[in-house]
Amino acid sequence: PAEMDAVARVLREGPDEGRGDPRAEGIVSVDLRARRLPPAMEQAYPSIGGIIAGVERVRGVVGLKDESLLVEAEVVCRSPGDAERALRFLVTLRDLVEEPQYKTILGGAEIGRVDRAVRLTWPIPASAVVRMIGGRATPPSPRENP
Repeated sequence: PAEMDAVARVLREGPDEGRGDPRAEGIVSVDLRARRLPPAMEQAYPSIGGIIAGVERVRGVVGLKDESLLVEAEVVCRSPGDAERALRFLVTLRDLVEEPQYKTILGGAEIGRVDRAVRLTWPIPASAVVRMIGGRATPPSPRENP
């Protein structure tokens, strides 16, 4: 009954203010309002809690392009300072990876900031996607046992 009431309300009054409206494209499309971490987690991880508290909305699309899975995302922050902190966090995640296979995957991510928005464009090679989901990047040779 609660679900029907919510659907009837949206049909009658339109969507809630600030409600997500993901683009109808790609394999997966998201539009999320960010929420703070629970208080206990904010105390345990104050730096990350502060970054997340500064995020207002995350929009993104995952699609296919050439031989890659393409992730395009925009993180809209509450202020330019919050966006700068989010940018530094994402760049640090990308740049501090030491494992060669992950460095290759993350190294292709382009991250930039314009005012309150941090934009990410990240092509992930198809072979890396296959490895991440536990498959093989290439078919087995006829001499190998499947």
